[in-house]
Amino acid sequence: PSCTSCGKCVQVCPTGALTNQGMTVAEMEKEHDFLPWILGGRTKHEWNW
Repeated sequence: PSCTSCGKCVQVCPTGALTNQGMTVAEMEKEHDFLPWILGGRTKHEWNW
């Protein structure tokens, strides 16, 4: 299976290490819902590791 450039892997990458080809840091789309989600999990102690 080869890449079809659909962008699904970029959207689900948990670390943000994947970007669309040719994008610089300034051009990257920020996912603003991620930070409240990660902070909410930390304050509610939803992780057990």
